[in-house]
Amino acid sequence: LWGLARSGQLANLSDKAALALMDQLVAAVDEELKLPAQAPQKLARNSAVTAALTVLGELAPRWDASTADAMLEIYGKLPTGVMQALARRGLEGASLSSEQRSALAALPGLPEGASDVVAKLDEVRSAQAKMGWRALEGPAAQLVLGAFAFTKNADGVTNLLGTLEAWDKLNPGGLDADEVGQMHRVLDGYLQTSEGMSFVYGILAADAPKEVAN
Repeated sequence: LWGLARSGQLANLSDKAALALMDQLVAAVDEELKLPAQAPQKLARNSAVTAALTVLGELAPRWDASTADAMLEIYGKLPTGVMQALARRGLEGASLSSEQRSALAALPGLPEGASDVVAKLDEVRSAQAKMGWRALEGPAAQLVLGAFAFTKNADGVTNLLGTLEAWDKLNPGGLDADEVGQMHRVLDGYLQTSEGMSFVYGILAADAPKEVAN
């Protein structure tokens, strides 16, 4: 799904295909939100929801009334500020009826810091982000994008990228599959065993050098 979320990836999608994709994504998000927060595969599941909301936002000008209604209903169920920010961006970019605009205006505001994380998410998915002097891309970028689902604010972004930089020191050269895989293992375990859905990753960043050394 993160591949579809890259900027411009959906430009040539036909209207019929776009509607089918939107229906599929809305249904998948709605189904996912029925699961308990601590259900297995917490990282993978919420990464998929965040990717789906990002794609839906890209398609916002093509939403039909039923998509907008579904997203208005889903908004209140979304467990993190980043997800809410992505859903709101879609709603604000869609062509809404007067009733839908009123419903949007009545939705709760975004948690502080959520928009900062979405700005960084956009930077990563458009291949503009760097880690040090190197571009952040490939599996490392996908891991970071998934982790943004749980990232509370700009401090969380800094700590998350700092953790990735620490794992980059495991082996010589640039980020490799082993380093990304090891960080995924640690991040996955951290999220699965931690109650809640919003993190600044301070402990993860502080422990990363010790994890790498071991």
